[in-house]
Amino acid sequence: MLEKRLFIRGFIVYFIVSFLFLSLISYWRWHLLKYGAVELIGINMIVKQIDASDMLQLNLYISILLAVLSSLIDVFLVERFFRKLNFTLSFIVAILVQLALVGFIMYRSSLYFARYIAKDALVEQYGFWEIPDFPFLALFLLLIISASHFLLEIDQRLGRGNLWRYISGKFYKPRSEERIFMFLDLNDSTQTAENIGHLKFSQLLQDCFSDLRVVARFYGEVYQYVGDEVVLTWKKDRGLHKLRYVRAFYAFKDKLKEKEEYYREEYGLLPVFKAGVHMGECTVSEMGNLKREISYLGDTLNTASRIEGKCRELKAELLISSYLMEHSTFHATYHLEAKENTDLRGKEQRSTLYKVERV
Repeated sequence: MLEKRLFIRGFIVYFIVSFLFLSLISYWRWHLLKYGAVELIGINMIVKQIDASDMLQLNLYISILLAVLSSLIDVFLVERFFRKLNFTLSFIVAILVQLALVGFIMYRSSLYFARYIAKDALVEQYGFWEIPDFPFLALFLLLIISASHFLLEIDQRLGRGNLWRYISGKFYKPRSEERIFMFLDLNDSTQTAENIGHLKFSQLLQDCFSDLRVVARFYGEVYQYVGDEVVLTWKKDRGLHKLRYVRAFYAFKDKLKEKEEYYREEYGLLPVFKAGVHMGECTVSEMGNLKREISYLGDTLNTASRIEGKCRELKAELLISSYLMEHSTFHATYHLEAKENTDLRGKEQRSTLYKVERV
C-alpha cells in the first residue's frame, strides 16, 4: 500500500513536469524547423507530415513512460537504498541513477515512438529518432528529474500531499477542520539519553522516526517532530476508517519489534513508544514569514498531548479520549478499559480515557 501511494505521488509529479517541459521544447523546435530558423536535411519534410496533435500524442506517450520509469526507480531503488544518505548526496545519486537508466530506455524507445507517429520510412532515412540528440536528451532529462525530485522533496518536508494545498493557497486563510491527533513519545527518553549519550540518542531517534514511515500505509501524516516526540494527524474519516489510527500505532510497534536485534546491537535496547490520541476541531493555516510552515492550532492538540502525558500513570501504551472512542468502531482484536475521572492538566472537568490493548 505504501509503495503504491509513493508510486502514484511520484508519477503525478514526474508526468506533469515532463509533459510541460516536452511541450515547451517541442513548440520551440517545431517553430524553428517550420519557419526555417534552422535547416536540417529531410526534417522539414517530416514536419509537414506531422501535425500538432501528433506531437501532443508523442509528448503524452513519452511523459507517461518517463513518469512510470522514474516512479518505479524512486520506490524500489532510491527509497530503499539511498534514503538514509544526506540530502545532497541522496539527491545527486538518485538523479544520476535515474538519468542513466531512464535516459538509456528513453533513448532506445524513442525510435519506436517516432516510427509510430511518422508512419513511414523517413524515420530511418533521416534519423528522426536522433532529435533531440543524446547530449540534448541527457540535459533535458537532467532538468526534468532534478525539478521533479526538488518538488517531491518539498512535498515530503511540508508533509506529503501538502505541497499542492500550499501552491493552491488552501492554507493562506485560516480554516476549521476536524482531525485526529496522536502524540507519540519515547518511553524513558531522559534516562536513555543519559545511558547511551546524546549523539547516540539522536541516531536512535533518527532510526525510530525512519521506521515510522509505516504509518503512511494508514494515511497517517507527520505534523511535527518535537525532540523525542512526534505528532501524527489524520483527516477524520480517513483515520476512523477501519481504525487506521490504532492500526498505525501497532504497525509502528511491530516494525520496531521486527528490528529488535538491530536496535539491541546498535543501542542496547528496544525502543518503546506510548501514545495519546484525541479528535476534534482545529484551525489550520499558513504561518510565518521568515520561515513558513503549516500549523494546526486548537484545544484538540493540547488535549491529545495531555492524554499522552497520562500513559505512564495509567500504565497504558495507547490512550484515547472518550469522544474519539464514541466515533470509533472497535472489534474483538482490541480490548478497551475505561479510566474514569482522570484529571488532565489544564482541564477543570475530569475526563474518561480509554486504555487500548491489542488482544
